[in-house]
Formats: sequence, C-alpha cells, structure tokens
Amino acid sequence: MTTAEEFLHAGEWEAAREAFRAMLDVEETAAAQEGLARASRALDDHATATAALERAYRLHVEGGSGPEAARVASVLADLAISNTGDAAVASGWLLRARHHLRDHPDNPEWPLVVVMQAYIKLAYDKDAAAARVLANEAHELAQRLDDTTAEVIAKAHLGLVRVSEGEVAEGMQLLDEATAAAAGGEVPVEVALDTYCVLITACERVRDYHRVRQWANAVMDQATGPNVEDFMTFARTEYAHVLARTGELDEAERQLRIITDDRDARPLAAAMAWVHLADVQLARGDVEQADRTLAIAEREPFRRGVRHLAMAERAAILLAQGDAQAAADMAQRHLRAVSPSARVERVGVLETLVRASAVLGDRPSAKHALAELEAIAGAIATNGIRAAGLASAAHVAELDDDLERAIENLVDALELYEDAGMTPSVVATRVELARLHRAHGDVARATAEADRARAEAEDLGAAGAAVAATAVLDGLREPGDGGPAELTRREVEVLRLVADGLSNTDIAERLVLSVRTVERHLSNIYLKIGATGPSARSTATTYAHRHGLV
Repeated sequence: MTTAEEFLHAGEWEAAREAFRAMLDVEETAAAQEGLARASRALDDHATATAALERAYRLHVEGGSGPEAARVASVLADLAISNTGDAAVASGWLLRARHHLRDHPDNPEWPLVVVMQAYIKLAYDKDAAAARVLANEAHELAQRLDDTTAEVIAKAHLGLVRVSEGEVAEGMQLLDEATAAAAGGEVPVEVALDTYCVLITACERVRDYHRVRQWANAVMDQATGPNVEDFMTFARTEYAHVLARTGELDEAERQLRIITDDRDARPLAAAMAWVHLADVQLARGDVEQADRTLAIAEREPFRRGVRHLAMAERAAILLAQGDAQAAADMAQRHLRAVSPSARVERVGVLETLVRASAVLGDRPSAKHALAELEAIAGAIATNGIRAAGLASAAHVAELDDDLERAIENLVDALELYEDAGMTPSVVATRVELARLHRAHGDVARATAEADRARAEAEDLGAAGAAVAATAVLDGLREPGDGGPAELTRREVEVLRLVADGLSNTDIAERLVLSVRTVERHLSNIYLKIGATGPSARSTATTYAHRHGLV
C-alpha cells in the first residue's frame, strides 16, 4: 500500500494530502502536519499549509524540540513572504526561530534563518546596511559549520547586498562563486535555482542587461520538475523586465501575461508582474493603460509585496501624464522610504525626480537629486547607470539654459545606452536630442535624430516615442513656433478647455483635478509656448486655435 510519504515524493499532491489527513484522523503528529503542509502548498492551498505548519510548530514546542520548532518557523516565514509578501509576519517567525536555536549554536538552521532575515531587510525594508550585517553573520555561520549549501546561499545574498550598496565588483565576485557552485551541482536544485535568481536580481538592478539575459535563460532552462514553480515565476517576471528594458516589448508582455492571466498565481508574483506590465505599457507610450494596470498592483493583496516598486512606477506614470508635481512628490516619498544605503534601488526614482523637478523649474530639487544620482553612477559604473546620470544631467543643463552642455550629455548617454542594449532608452534619448538640437537652431541634426528616433520607435512598437519624434519634425517645419509637440496629453486637454473659455475651477471639475494641479499645468503650458504676463491666457487661446486644438 502506498504511503503518504511515497505520494509526496512522487509529486502526487492530492493523494498525499488525503493520506496525511487520514493519518491525522488517527493520530496527530508534527510529521503528519508538516506532510499535509507540503502537499497543500504544492496545490497552492496556502491556508491549509499555514494552519498545518502552525500546528506542527506548537507540537514541536510542546515536545521541547527547539531545533525542529525553529525549522518549521522558518518555513512559515518563507510561506508568508512567497505567498503574500507579509514581511512583518515573516520577520516574527524568524525571530521565533532564532529564539529556539539560542541553545543550539551548531544547528544547520542558523545560517538559513539569518540569510532570510537579510533578504527581508533588503527586499522589503530597503535597508541595505542592516541586510549586510545579517548576510555577513549568515556567511560566517555557514563557514563555521562547514555547510556548503548554507554557504552558497549566504554568499549569494551577501553578494546581492554588496551590489545594492554599490560594491559591484566585490558583490559580483561573490555571486559568481556561488553560481559556479550551483552550476557544478554542489547544492540541491532548489538552492541552485535560488542562487541563479539572486544573481539575476543583482544584474538587473545595476542594468547589466547583457549578463542578466544569459543568466535568466539558465534559470528558465533548469526550472523544470516539481517544487520549482516559485522559481520559474520569479525568473519569468525578472526576465520579462529585462526584455522590456532591452526592447523586446511583445515578448516581455507575453511572459508577464502568463502570470497575470493565471488565477492561481501567488499574489506576490502576480503583483510584480502587474508592475512590470505597466512598465511595458509605459514604454509603448500607452500611459493611460499603464495607469490602469499599475492600479491593480496598488490594491490588496498585491500592494504589500511591491509597495516600493509600485511607488517608483507610479512616479514615472504621473510624469508621463504631465503631472510633474505629483510625480516629484511620489518620487520623494519613495526616496524617504528607501535607505540611502540601498543605492541601486534609488536610481530610477532619482531619474524621475530630476525630470519632474526640471519641468517644474525647481533647480534646487533637480540639482540635489542629480548630485546623488551622479555619486551612484560614479560608484556603480555600469553603462546603464552612467547613461542615466548623463541623461539626467542634460535636463539640469537645459534648466540652466546651457543647451550645448545638455546636448553633449545626451550624446554621451546615447552611446552608453546603445552599449547597454537599452533600446527604449536609446529611442527616448534620440527624441530628447532632436528636441534640443531644434532649440539650439541645428535643423539638420534635429531632423536626422528625429527621423531615426521615429523609425526605431516604430520598429520597437513604442507608439508614444514615435509620436514624440514626429512632433519634433512637425515643429521643425514651423521654425520658432514650438508646435503642440511640446505639450503632454493632459496639457493639451487643459489648453483646449482654456480656449473654450473655462475658468481654472471649471477645468478642475471637468478633468477631476485640483485647482492647484490645473494651475501647474497652465504654468507648464505657458513656459512651453512662450506665453508670459497678463496676456498669457489670451496667447494660449490663440495658440490652441492656430494648432487646431479646438
């Protein structure tokens, strides 16, 4: 007769779950509860798995088995993180695990518990400094215990922490060693996959996309068989993000839809997929759809696991919608929530803050954000991050009316983006370069860059960038006029209503905005079309009629 354990090892989860339930009807044991939890978790029945593990934990505590209680507590922590992103719950269980291990310094659970604490500090608390202390502790414990599996896990996470702090060479060296051990079969397959995924995360954070794509393929090739669904989902999500950043938008969306269309997908995995899907849509120029998609990730039960990621994407979407002040406010919220020690976590949001501050004409904020971004780019000298620093410096230079320096910065950024394989950023930079060349009076260069940007955007499927490039070309046919190309979609809506004779209060009610937001839009419009003084509103109305906006 087949036993419950045999069903479990064979991957026959339903049969295993029923067999363990039958065992528990006869006699409750911690082992049977843990078996029920394993089968239930494989079936995505997390409520049953959690209840069974909590009961097993109590049985171990009542039986005086501290190490076993610690082991189950760490599994409960892992379940809380992977299923719902409940970092507080996971942290509580890990503290209980440490409590039960205090009299067992040589227990092999020690480094595994500590490395999970390091992961939570980095991924959820965004505190790289605290994560480093814990990752070092885990590494030292693994070495003292001469535990290869624990050492590989600890080394990988310590490498990720050091990369996050800006020590890219040192962190990558640790990750390379851990990955080599994983590839060489020195650790169980689940640990190998986890190691690969940590490496992918590190590479993606520093925008080393050439390397991360190679490792993403390695993960997806090896993630086969039972008990690897979590790893496959993570790999697919991260891989899709890389595909989006390197220009394969259709394939990125296809990979993400596999997760978002899966009704049984774990909330945390689905949340990450929704955020990255919004990023794909933003890259296409479909700002309103990106807005609606991100709103899904901002709701429970998704929000808990991706709060900081969603905040960063929300700031970028707000900027694309033309609400520079709201974008700047959201970026500042993100930066306050993320420790300065988590340097790579701050790069994208610092880019958004520089751009938003430049639109608002807020030189102090733009320059302060740029100073931090340039310091990070100096420490993490990958092409992608250096390009981000140069592109942001161009916005500040333009703010200072130094068009020549702004153009030089964009030319250098363009070359780095090309080397990094970041095609959407290449296209966006070409559009900006064309616009600056036009403002500088260099029609030939402006035309060449805009033509190339439009062609590349059409190949990419980035309709928004194609429209922006076309608008620059249209503006070149009307020298000195600027043209509606300078205005965002929201600014065009506001300008159309101004031309219809509506007051700021009426416009706010019509567009469901605050009066203050309407006033900010008008300030941006006046700046872009050259309308000044008491006649600015009249000038804007004339401009709207001339360009067929009413």
